[in-house]
Formats: sequence, C-alpha cells, structure tokens
Amino acid sequence: MKNDFDKETEKYFKKIIDSSKRMQVLINDLLSLSRDATSSPDFQPVDLNILLKDIIAELEVQIERKNAQVHVDKLPVIRAVPSLMRQLFYNLVNNAIKFRKEAVDPVIRIESRIKSSSNGTSDKNYYNIIVSDNGIGFDPKYKEEIFLVFKRLHSYHEFEGSGVGLSICKKIVEKHNGSIVAESTPGEGSTFTIELPEMQ
Repeated sequence: MKNDFDKETEKYFKKIIDSSKRMQVLINDLLSLSRDATSSPDFQPVDLNILLKDIIAELEVQIERKNAQVHVDKLPVIRAVPSLMRQLFYNLVNNAIKFRKEAVDPVIRIESRIKSSSNGTSDKNYYNIIVSDNGIGFDPKYKEEIFLVFKRLHSYHEFEGSGVGLSICKKIVEKHNGSIVAESTPGEGSTFTIELPEMQ
C-alpha cells in the first residue's frame, strides 16, 4: 500500500516538475511573442501527433477525473515554434474539458484537413485543424469577443481561469501566419478551426 502511494506521489511530482519547466519555456516564448521578436530560426518541424500525445499525457489527471475522451486523427507536421504550438493546443483541449456539460462525459475530437492557398496566389499548403467538443457551448454572437484578453463568458465561481487563454491562442496562430475561428451552439458544444501553413 505504501509503495503504491509513493509511486502515485512520485508520478504527480514528476508532472509538476515537467509542467514548471514547460512553463518557463512558455514564459520566455510569450515574452518574445509580445515583443514581436519571433524569428525564422525559432520555427522548427513540429509533429502535431507527438505534440498532442504529450498534451494528453500532461492532462491525464483532468481527463481521468472528468472521464473525458480525446480522439485525435492523423495530424500533419508543420513548421512552427514548438512551445507555442503546445500552448495553443493545450489551451483548447483544457478548455474543452473544463467547459463540459453537467452529467455528460466530455468528448473532444481533433482532426485536420489539407487545403490549398487561402488566396490562390501561391502553392503553399495550408491545414485546417479542427478541435471540437460536446460541452456547454456559447452564444455565437460572442465568437469574436471570446478571443479578447480577459473576456469571460462565465463567472469565476462557475469556471476557474484567467480569461487570457483564447487571446493567447489567437496571438500564437497569427504569429504563425494563420487564423482561428470559433463556432458554437449553446448546449451543443464548440468547434475551433485553426488554419496554419505547412511551411513558414
């Protein structure tokens, strides 16, 4: 019994330490992001399949507590800033778990579709990466406002959070020359569609 407790404690401490290290990297990158200083060498090949696998492992405790299901289809490899991509998808998956309906297990789906150039003037490939859930959703009239800093559609008493997660997501996507849009129906879940270029 004691050994089981020690193993469980060790697992949680390891997660805390790993999260702290990632947070330090994120803080540095967000400072760079805010200074508009992200440069070409910062972009590296990022396998979104591996990235999502790591995020799901990091969110293991929340996923187990809420009995959530996270389904990830085959995702692309893109050129991006790895830690910023991690924060982007971490925020979206974490939100999908957080804003669940009472007495309904959260179901999150992540898939991608390839598309040609947005403006038809280049041969650059773009990917639409879609993150959808079966949560509480939101009124579509707020689909632009939810990306504003400190914009909250729910009180602190209902759902914890700082109100900056989605604004960071939008900033990260724009830094990668992409776009993010949200669609939702109250009570029927939300869908976030991220358009990102394969190459920068």
